[in-house]
Amino acid sequence: VLFRSDVLAQALDPRSAPPVRVATWVDAWRGEVFAALYDNGIEIVPPVVTSPELLLRGLVGRPTLFLGDGAVSFRDRILQAMPGEARFAEPVAPSLAGAVARLAAVQTVLPPPHEIRPLYVRRPDAELLRERQV
Repeated sequence: VLFRSDVLAQALDPRSAPPVRVATWVDAWRGEVFAALYDNGIEIVPPVVTSPELLLRGLVGRPTLFLGDGAVSFRDRILQAMPGEARFAEPVAPSLAGAVARLAAVQTVLPPPHEIRPLYVRRPDAELLRERQV
């Protein structure tokens, strides 16, 4: 299973910054982010969907590099919660195509295209709306 956060972490050029804690944030809408946390390239907090405020409480106290469109969306909140500790990758929301290719290149077994499926970590808005109407 490959998460978008894994691809974001792979997109970070290791030459651009010293090894640090990296928070990958994808805007999940509804005021939430899809996020994971890496330390020196190793996932230390698996992907979750939650509020930025809840995530930021656990990040305060150590320099963290933020990456992804969620970091763009919630930049002001990040800077307010972590003054002097928050850094942002350049570019903060990189293209993911090259990172996906690098990850695929190191795989020993690749699934056939028809077996690749999205993995949703929360129910779609359409399902929630349909339930509210019933």
